[in-house]
Amino acid sequence: NEELRSIYARETQYRKAILYDAISFFEVNLTRDKFLSAYIQMPDGQFRDFFEYWKIPPFEKYSEYVQYWIKDMSSEESEEYARFIDADRLIRCYSKGELEQTYDGWMTDAAGDRHLYHYAFLLGRNEYTGDVVTMAITKDMTEQVQRQNLLKSALNQAQTANIARTTFLQNMSHDIRTPMNAVLGFTMLLDRDAENPDKVREYTKKITQSGQHLLSLINDVLDVSKIESGKMTLNVEPVSLRE
Repeated sequence: NEELRSIYARETQYRKAILYDAISFFEVNLTRDKFLSAYIQMPDGQFRDFFEYWKIPPFEKYSEYVQYWIKDMSSEESEEYARFIDADRLIRCYSKGELEQTYDGWMTDAAGDRHLYHYAFLLGRNEYTGDVVTMAITKDMTEQVQRQNLLKSALNQAQTANIARTTFLQNMSHDIRTPMNAVLGFTMLLDRDAENPDKVREYTKKITQSGQHLLSLINDVLDVSKIESGKMTLNVEPVSLRE
């Protein structure tokens, strides 16, 4: 029964690693500073030996692996990363019942590219020896963060465009009201002075001017709508700069 429970616990950890969409995961006996297994998950879902894939020595000691991995990091990256994966710290976390330790950090790979990695250490105890062990999972979050940044940028652009549209419509509503009031006002005067030809011609001229102004404003609104929908066309014509 004890052996079955141990096997089930390990299978559960592996299942978590797979569900995490991990790019790599390994088992370490923290008490004995010893690697138990190390794998990398390929895009097709297959698993390969971690050390063989990266063409690095198959470390037996966990502490040696840590020193090897942080040697190419910047001082700031290596200090924070080394503190997080320190075996003694992880053992203390287990003793306090903090069985899942996570850390997000930017790392620079051998090609000079920056990646955001999510590390999760699932802590447990070997039922037979009492040693503290861990399943360490690594997930590359770079693309996800980039997508989130693109979405934030798109949201900011949409909000800016919405503010500009609202401001435009507010100003336009005020501009439309002026010629519309003129049309209504001169229409009332036409009705009052219908027997006076001179007044009628004056009012008619004013109504025509206000109507043309109103039509120009409406065309501006339609142009903005075309620009937003990508249907605006430009007519290239020669013009006189003096005019």
